[in-house]
Amino acid sequence: MSSGEEEPPLSLFVYCTGHGERNNDSTWGLALPTYDPWVKSDGLLEPQHIINTLYGGDPEHRKELFEQAVVVFDACYSEPGAGEAMETRRRQAGVGSVTYDVWVISTARKAQQAQQLAFARAFAKTFSQSDGTQEFIEPSALVERLNSHLPTGRQEVWVSSVDRRSCRALPDPAYMPRTSPGWLDLDLDEWSHLARGRSRPRQGGWFFSGRREEQLRLREFIAGGGSAGPLILRGAAGVGKSALLGHLAVCGKTEWRRLLPPVVRPGLILPDDSVHALVTAQDADVARLARRIARALGLDHLGNAPTPDELCEALEDLPPRTVLLDDLHVAEEPAAVVTELLDPLAEYARTTVIASAGHDAVADAVWQRHQLPVFQLGTDDDGVRAYARARDAGAVAAVCHGYFGAAVHAVDAFLDTRHGRDGEAEALHEAEKQLTIFHRSLLASRGRPDEWCRAMLEPVRAAAACGYDAGLTAELWAALATAADGSGRTYGPEEAREAAELLGAAVTDRGTGEGTGASTGPPAWRLATPAALKSCRPDFAEAVRDCLPVYASGAETEGAPAAEESGIDWAADMGLTSLFAAAARPFEQRFATELTSMAFWAALPGSALARQLDAGGDRLFPERVVKGVRAQTPGRHPAERAFQLKLNLLKSGEDGRGLDPRGFGAGVDILWATPLDGVAVPDLLAVASGANGDGFVVTTHGDASLRLWNLADGRPLDKAVRSEDAGIASHLALAVVDGKPVVAFVADDVGHLWRPLTGRDPEPLAALDGATAFSLHDDGLLAVARGARIEIVEPGTTGRTRSFAVLGSSCVTQVHLGGEAGDRRLVATTESGIVTARVLDTGVAALRRQPLLIPYAQHAVVSSSGRTVGMLDRSGGPFVWDESHGTRSLDVPDVRDGTLAFAVGDSLSAAAGGAQKPWLRLLPLTSGDERPMPRFPLPDQPVALALDADGSHLVVTDLRGVFCLDVRPDQPRPDMADSDPPGPSPTTDRSEEAR
Repeated sequence: MSSGEEEPPLSLFVYCTGHGERNNDSTWGLALPTYDPWVKSDGLLEPQHIINTLYGGDPEHRKELFEQAVVVFDACYSEPGAGEAMETRRRQAGVGSVTYDVWVISTARKAQQAQQLAFARAFAKTFSQSDGTQEFIEPSALVERLNSHLPTGRQEVWVSSVDRRSCRALPDPAYMPRTSPGWLDLDLDEWSHLARGRSRPRQGGWFFSGRREEQLRLREFIAGGGSAGPLILRGAAGVGKSALLGHLAVCGKTEWRRLLPPVVRPGLILPDDSVHALVTAQDADVARLARRIARALGLDHLGNAPTPDELCEALEDLPPRTVLLDDLHVAEEPAAVVTELLDPLAEYARTTVIASAGHDAVADAVWQRHQLPVFQLGTDDDGVRAYARARDAGAVAAVCHGYFGAAVHAVDAFLDTRHGRDGEAEALHEAEKQLTIFHRSLLASRGRPDEWCRAMLEPVRAAAACGYDAGLTAELWAALATAADGSGRTYGPEEAREAAELLGAAVTDRGTGEGTGASTGPPAWRLATPAALKSCRPDFAEAVRDCLPVYASGAETEGAPAAEESGIDWAADMGLTSLFAAAARPFEQRFATELTSMAFWAALPGSALARQLDAGGDRLFPERVVKGVRAQTPGRHPAERAFQLKLNLLKSGEDGRGLDPRGFGAGVDILWATPLDGVAVPDLLAVASGANGDGFVVTTHGDASLRLWNLADGRPLDKAVRSEDAGIASHLALAVVDGKPVVAFVADDVGHLWRPLTGRDPEPLAALDGATAFSLHDDGLLAVARGARIEIVEPGTTGRTRSFAVLGSSCVTQVHLGGEAGDRRLVATTESGIVTARVLDTGVAALRRQPLLIPYAQHAVVSSSGRTVGMLDRSGGPFVWDESHGTRSLDVPDVRDGTLAFAVGDSLSAAAGGAQKPWLRLLPLTSGDERPMPRFPLPDQPVALALDADGSHLVVTDLRGVFCLDVRPDQPRPDMADSDPPGPSPTTDRSEEAR
């Protein structure tokens, strides 16, 4: 038994059981087969006989064979026997120099009978419940625990002793030695700590676990059940080859096996005297390795330079031997070692050779050429879990992925973590370092140089360390490897594929196409084993950034904004943008320019956006920008999120940071927006453009005011503030007359005319009093509807008023006067349908009834030219009519949410709705205008929509302000052309059905 640094003297445990007899109450002993209970004078084995036997030896030359002994008398009436044994021990001490200690345990008092197996069961239960806090169990403590498991009224255990020293004869089987065994460190050298499951020499404890199946197979091979010749135990670095060989040596070599602490002995698989030497082949040629084996086998008489023949001759005269050989693949000449040394030892010297070897292409060829049996040593998940639990670090096992070397170092790091630090993070970092060695050994298995292995491993390792799960494509992997190799070497995708093949199960194909708009994509590999966040380095984030495409220098391409400060086109490769986000996250101050780019945030795939927000990546922004950033919905298409983000930024008062949703495939851009709640709730809306391109927007508001805005940039131009008791406008019209905006409106059935930018307040206009509908033309003409009649008047003149009645109608509910001078078109809505007419300078030239759009007349919207009419049916579904195509329905899946606003132009229409989840849809009316993203989320419930004359601007009012979109058709980006944005085709021709 081992008791510390040096080999200890022997201790002895003696167990005596049988039938206990008392002879006239004076003598107790165990009845021998010759015992006669009637005679009672012979046939008893008395305690003095047992104690004298322990002392043993020649009476004249007595020699101590042990230092301490524990003697158990498990028999009836055995208490007197303990006293007799102690008296015999005193007599021995009186006649000689006897120094051994003895403890005698009796299992029954002098009047008690010992129940059969009661002591044995209590003894086993006591030891199984030991907590292992002490190396040895004191007999007095043992007896106390034994009696707790026995009915002491019928049977009580007792201990007798005359010695005062601590008992070291009862080792606690659960005790884990706290110090390193000096005898093993000296003899086993570099394998001592590995065999015990420790990461460094001189560390205490015995924790090797697992590898049961492998040990059983190796036992069979040692016993002669395997192929002839050396057995190659092949495995990657860190998988536990050296630890397994060390464990086999400790358990199989006789002089080491007998010194094993009790905690190691349960479950030993190799028989005693089954292993005889363990040596390393590292950097050894045939001669040096022969010398190492001879020395390990104790064949010192062969001298310092035995030849393989001399070694074989010496071994032929000895019983069969087993030699364990570590790291054969790094011998100077593995082929020569096999042919000149190991094969002769196995064939002629009856020596079993088991040699470990790593993944090495040259060495593998040697094993194959010589047809050596190869036993592949893989990972051991169960063993690693058992190992971690044995060291009270079970949580660490998951990060080691079955690699024993990683587990040993990770558990050490976990247990040695200083107070206040994250032990699991430290363990992960240490496991990653060991797994990196393992991965490099896999990459080097075909003879690739170390520089290549490092460069190819770094991208997948760094991506795993920063938490990027999507995987690297071969092209991206190669580009990052090129950046990681400081020598300037360029790597290609084929090398990345080779690296993935070499790494095997260490990498997982995650080709999900995340961020590309497709459900599947090309192979994309990620490291199957985790990496620690503290392993992230800023140079990897820089390499990823350098791989991102950039805009042409300062150029502004169609549909894309001018280059931002960094010049990065974040939307070109959203998967790469996601990787940069993960890599730069720990270094946000260093990459503040990139991480505060609005285009960067909009380009992040949904899952990456959620991770970035969860990690607090928006803390670099002021609070109002943070609200805009967090307004993005991670599950939406990047084009929708770019729209959301810019709109929220503009509404918060920011400038949008150069963000253009077109660059993400939105097909529109947001030109301007009023600050949130900067104006009273908008109500009516009108848009008009002049001949010189000036555009204006007029809105009415809940405070009875009217406001004029610049259509191009949203600048407030003028405001008409009316009295507090004035009514809110119920009808509104805007036109640009002679280059100046003119506004007509009705409030409380009283007509008004406002000429903004002149400094004058709105003036009464009697021509509009009581009007049910009206429209203002760019030439200054007003079309006014009262009842079934429509009048054409020119405000401020005394010219003849032209009027006509709409036949077959009792009420005109909507009227629009559009088109250019000389081709004015009048569109009127009645209770029975829509009618159109041409308005000439001399009067109404013709009146022509058109097909009904819907059975019952409702509010209609008309394009500026008057050529296109739109209307909503009872369910909120939009229809349009024009002279070329007749009546068509527009397919709007969101119509179930309710359409609240509708606008039409000659080439484009727009619908908005949704009280709970507001939305906006663009609905092209001409062929060839395929909008890449027809639907956009809105932050607030929409109120009104209006398109300008050429259909390039769409103005939207909602409950909290006004904003304007650039809706000119735009070709989708080349990289987005293959994407399938959500939403069906925007239009469906249902003209016949509508008719």
